[in-house]
Amino acid sequence: MLSAMLPAMLFGVILSGTIGLIIAGDLTTD
Repeated sequence: MLSAMLPAMLFGVILSGTIGLIIAGDLTTD
């Protein structure tokens, strides 16, 4: 059960982290 949810959680963390970096970059450069 946990091993099946792990990839989805990892993907969500990476995705949210990437979006956060993009938003932070836009705010700092703007």
